[in-house]
Amino acid sequence: MKGGQAFSNFVDLIITWWGSIQPPWRSFECKTMVCKIHGDWGALYTPHINSLLNVIMLIYWWIRILKDEPEDGSYADYEQFTSNVAWVFSHLTT
Repeated sequence: MKGGQAFSNFVDLIITWWGSIQPPWRSFECKTMVCKIHGDWGALYTPHINSLLNVIMLIYWWIRILKDEPEDGSYADYEQFTSNVAWVFSHLTT
């Protein structure tokens, strides 16, 4: 996946997808998910193609790409994304 624009498009798609599976009350500010809880997490409790297991697999493949072919500044996007995912996971209840 070498090539700055291709990798940038990959990152944009990940962020857009992550936002699309969030509950409606979550919002973006400057391509960053706001970390404030204003409702329940029901939208994430669906066993379909956009399940949380896919998020874990995505994180795994993303770091593999970065380790094999690092791009300038690309770790910042990865760290921001994984930080947001970790925040969400830490607030999910059973």
